[in-house]
Amino acid sequence: MNLSDAIALVAKDTRKNTDDAMTDRDAIDCARGEVTVEDLDVVDDATLREAYEIVLAASADDVARALR
Repeated sequence: MNLSDAIALVAKDTRKNTDDAMTDRDAIDCARGEVTVEDLDVVDDATLREAYEIVLAASADDVARALR
């Protein structure tokens, strides 16, 4: 999975669990600020877990480029 696809999944999941009016950038900032790799143990969906791992591991510059 590439970073752009991972961002889309994580943003969608973050909006579902917080504020559905968030932009992708706001949702990713929220996820990167609140979620840790240890938190992912409770994520049952392997694809979603992989998406979070990719987003959390990416540099801030890579995320910003992917969000353009």
